[in-house]
Amino acid sequence: MDPSLAGNLHVPVLVPPRPEEPARVDEEPSPGERRRHPAEAVRDEEREPDFLPSVLERGGPDTAYVPAHSRDDDVPPRHTPPVRRIRRRRRAVLVAYLLIVVSVFVAGHQLRDREEPLVPGREAAQRAAEPAGIGPAAGPVPPETRAEPVEPVTEPVEPVTGAAEQAIGEDEKPKAEAGEFRYARGRGPMLGTDGELYRFRVAVEKTVDGTSAKEFAEAVDTTLGDDRSWINDGRLRLRRVADAGDDVDFTIFLASAPTSEKMCADGGLSTEGYTSCRIPGQVIINADRWADAIPDYEGRLDQYRQYTINHEVGHELGHGHEKCPGDGEKAPVMMQQTFGLRGCTPNSWPYLHGERYAGEPVA
Repeated sequence: MDPSLAGNLHVPVLVPPRPEEPARVDEEPSPGERRRHPAEAVRDEEREPDFLPSVLERGGPDTAYVPAHSRDDDVPPRHTPPVRRIRRRRRAVLVAYLLIVVSVFVAGHQLRDREEPLVPGREAAQRAAEPAGIGPAAGPVPPETRAEPVEPVTEPVEPVTGAAEQAIGEDEKPKAEAGEFRYARGRGPMLGTDGELYRFRVAVEKTVDGTSAKEFAEAVDTTLGDDRSWINDGRLRLRRVADAGDDVDFTIFLASAPTSEKMCADGGLSTEGYTSCRIPGQVIINADRWADAIPDYEGRLDQYRQYTINHEVGHELGHGHEKCPGDGEKAPVMMQQTFGLRGCTPNSWPYLHGERYAGEPVA
């Protein structure tokens, strides 16, 4: 062998083998030793771990679930449920518990209301709140609260007569006093087509028999609305109103003889309880003349009523007394016909044949 090559040769030195040391239990096996078959790991993962004895028991930090492929083979597996499942089941238990508590509370409240009688004040308020015509509640009545049906007791009803009849309605004559009036309700039609508007009210004394405020108002509206009355020439209009706040110009009263006498006397006129009168703002019709008229108008009651309305309203509109034009002539409406016609014939209207009919003024 070439000496130059001999120097490059390496001869291994034999070393005696070392005795094997036993494997230590506390050493962690190598990854290769821990590797398991994939199918076995999947089966371990699919297997659901055992549940705790109680879902309300909270585990410690070391009770977390460890997957099968991460466990130590030498350490016995700990079967603990997942944390999310525990929380969900805790919520379900809590909700169920709350539902049970609420149900017990509602049932107890209903039983208490059924067994506890209402106090008088509460019972009255409850009855007042119930609509009329509602009967007992639907459904069976508990035995301890079921009441025996009570048959209604009917008594014979006696016809209303005499004093009992006077107590019904608004026209109680025994309660009426002299000087008290009832006013007609509502507005009347517009009387006339043009000119200044005069508003008036109509009232009937409560002690007057035979004529209501409505009937008297209709008679006044019919008379003053006639074309032969004061609206004929188109210089004024008239309208009945119900409220004193409607700028009333005057009021037409139907009063008993004593009341009309007193009212006229307050205005400085003497009627001796026989005739009607007018004082500023008040047209006062004597109820006796309204009911019986005068001898010269015998059998002509409606015509006399038209006369007395037109005569006294004429005074309110500014017209004075007039004389009879002559024997056989029609009496002017402003003539004092209640005291006699003095040769004239009855007439109830200020306009005849479309023209103003008048006599000479009384000085």
